[in-house]
Amino acid sequence: MSARGSRPRRRSIVAAALAVAGCGGPTYELRGARATSSGAPVTAEVSRVRCWRNCDLAVPVAVELDLRNDDARRTFTLALPRLTARSLWGGPTFELPLAEIDGVPAKRAVRPSLSPASTRRLRLAFASDGEPPEGPYRLALVEGVDGLDSFEVPLSDPPAGPRWGSSRPPTAVYLSTGFAGIGSRDQGFFVMEPIGASLRSSFGRLVLGIDVRYSFLFRSAPGVGGSSLGGSGLVSLGWQPWTWPLSPYVQGGEYAGAGDSPQPGQGRLVSSARASAGVLWFFGSRVGARTDVPVDRPLSSQRVGGLRLAYAHWFQTGEHGGSDGLEMSLELGWAR
Repeated sequence: MSARGSRPRRRSIVAAALAVAGCGGPTYELRGARATSSGAPVTAEVSRVRCWRNCDLAVPVAVELDLRNDDARRTFTLALPRLTARSLWGGPTFELPLAEIDGVPAKRAVRPSLSPASTRRLRLAFASDGEPPEGPYRLALVEGVDGLDSFEVPLSDPPAGPRWGSSRPPTAVYLSTGFAGIGSRDQGFFVMEPIGASLRSSFGRLVLGIDVRYSFLFRSAPGVGGSSLGGSGLVSLGWQPWTWPLSPYVQGGEYAGAGDSPQPGQGRLVSSARASAGVLWFFGSRVGARTDVPVDRPLSSQRVGGLRLAYAHWFQTGEHGGSDGLEMSLELGWAR
């Protein structure tokens, strides 16, 4: 990324952190935004932002910024920083006034200075005093050095960059319905799961999920025992490509429910561990990759719809300690 100024060499400094006070939201990582003043060895770099509240500039924004003076003899006095926003749709530049610097109200704050060969962290807070422009924005922190031109530390400049990516994985919620046939015709049962809910997070192409399903087991032969009604809790792990529509996955968990008893008028508790491995055919637009401009969440490999087909094994359900079969489910999801 280019920065203003004619100084040919730029040195890395300690990464900066942005944080919105009083909010425990996600942390965003930025790929290498750096700026330098014109003619002065003062550099600045930003690397993180925490909890931007969906990029709503109407709420306060807190900033931690590291500045470095590479000159071994001179001290530089800095102007009070400003945060500016320019809408990509045009219109005037919007400025968020400085509210605090290192915990001191801006009206009583002393202009910061950089002693020779030193690094200083500034803790800043900006508060909007008007209606912000319509996003997406180009955001920049404007800093000045005495006797020299001001320079900008770019915070976001879509679509050219820099771009933010979230350290919190993209997450999606799914609703599903499905069924399974377990065991043989003579020694088996069917599983109907009319409704299920899943929460899945993407770590690149790796997708980790937690599923809860309403499950109804009914026998297909008298030798397997009675029917039962309950729920299943499952954990799934899949490898989902970016473009190819097929994804292998494994899944395992436990079924627990109440079932018929051989003795009239009595019930019994039924439980069984279950595991499956299969393939997901996914389709539609991406989910879990919501973009809150100017902060871009990481790309999600998850899609809005999917059809799952798997080989399943239910433990402690047959004569030999388990039964095998096939299961199928259809799912639809949306961004969390």
